[in-house]
Amino acid sequence: MSRAARRSRARSKVIQALYQWQMTGQDVSEIEAQFLAEEEMDDVDVEYFAALLHEVPSDLTTLDGYLDPYLD
Repeated sequence: MSRAARRSRARSKVIQALYQWQMTGQDVSEIEAQFLAEEEMDDVDVEYFAALLHEVPSDLTTLDGYLDPYLD
């Protein structure tokens, strides 16, 4: 499987993991461990998945600032 395909799958898994984080307030490290143990991650760039999963919550204020002008 190509690197691009593995990264695409990682982004899909990150969306699921971030949704879980947002809905439950669970620690992202716990969510990461859960995904690695319970989800099919063979065709996923796991390092990229982990980087995105940890970076998005830490940059949430900045990301919200980018989206704010487009919200009502």
